[in-house]
Amino acid sequence: MKWKSKEAEFACCTYATLMTLLPGLVACVLWSGSSSVIILLNKHLLSVHNFQAPMVLCSLGMIFSSVATFLLCRVFKVIPTPNLDKMDWGFYCKYILPAGFAMAGNLAFGNYTFVYLPVTYIQMLKSLAPACNYVALVLLDMEKISAAMVSSVTVIVIGTAAASYGETAFNSTGFALYLAAEVCEITRVVIIQIMTQQMTFSPLEGLYAMAPTTVAWLFLGIVVFESRILVEQNLFAKMEELPLLYLLAAALGFLVNVTTWAVIKTTSALTLKVVGTAKNAATVWFGALIFGNVVTPMQIWGYGLSLFGFAMYNVAKAMPNFTRDFNEGMLPLVKSSLTGCEPKAVSKEPPPRIIPIL
Repeated sequence: MKWKSKEAEFACCTYATLMTLLPGLVACVLWSGSSSVIILLNKHLLSVHNFQAPMVLCSLGMIFSSVATFLLCRVFKVIPTPNLDKMDWGFYCKYILPAGFAMAGNLAFGNYTFVYLPVTYIQMLKSLAPACNYVALVLLDMEKISAAMVSSVTVIVIGTAAASYGETAFNSTGFALYLAAEVCEITRVVIIQIMTQQMTFSPLEGLYAMAPTTVAWLFLGIVVFESRILVEQNLFAKMEELPLLYLLAAALGFLVNVTTWAVIKTTSALTLKVVGTAKNAATVWFGALIFGNVVTPMQIWGYGLSLFGFAMYNVAKAMPNFTRDFNEGMLPLVKSSLTGCEPKAVSKEPPPRIIPIL
């Protein structure tokens, strides 16, 4: 009976750990799928359909998000908003306004990048994201410098440089736009992570707070940079030619926004980069297949080196926490189930969240 009791306790602990990881896993799968499809769709609309207003295109998803979250939170009241009701103007100006600006910048610069660079190369460049994220967190004193982390970041940078050298369609303007988008993205995820420590938002509640502000920043950019081309080329008539595709782009933008919040909330900003790197590798293949982008041997070598550096980075980041959690939680239960002896101390608290290695 004692053996069965230990076995049942071990099974319950394992089940609880899996249930803790499941929400993050589901969020990661949904985010990676929807973000891959919208990348390919936006590239098609900008290049093949010749829709020359990237900010207008990315604003569709944010407008859809604003309307959808307003209906869910305020009209039908399906989503409770206890934190939004407590939010004051000080909190809004400190967190929501700058995060919305960073999100608008990331969307705008990211979509303009597709005008100058092939989709395969853009996804290769995104392997640089974990390195940029680490440097930003170190500068903000949210991460510590270690030899393993610095080594992995160095490998990632060398691999990205090799992939850039092998790109036959390299464009300096496109590369600069990518770097600007990455700076905005890092700023956004860091602000969100700090903000959720001050006030806990559900994914839809957080999006409801963020989307209208992002739309306002994008509208300002459209007025300044794209209003003339909208009128001269009658781009709204182009949208009427393929209304379902533009509606799909808007709906996918909403899904990406919700799942981005969900990934950060159920895991971390780092996990968002982890899953994003794996997703980008698949998008490189689909981009070459669909758009016929040329991928040179130098690019393959450089991208492979970047992924290897990313694996080093992820292991260096995740293993200390995994070892600590296993030694303090699971290992005593395993030993007690094998020996029949009571464990010295087993925490009754829910298992700690482990960042998955994908």
